[in-house]
Amino acid sequence: ILAAAPFVIVMIFMCVALMRDLRRDPLMVRGEMASEAVELAVIEGHKQYEGEFEIRIGPGPGTEVEGDPIGKHHKD
Repeated sequence: ILAAAPFVIVMIFMCVALMRDLRRDPLMVRGEMASEAVELAVIEGHKQYEGEFEIRIGPGPGTEVEGDPIGKHHKD
């Protein structure tokens, strides 16, 4: 058990480093900001329109060419 102690300490430090890195990950930060923006939009819309407010969520326009994931053949 004593021989494994240094490896346990290293693993704990690696887990802490991973958690710190994930908190600063751009996708995580973007997700948190998006949630906050939607929450603030709903609150402001509720205040401004006195409860007669809704946000509709659906698929975006996407590309016109089916099967073209990056929109390479999409014309503006």
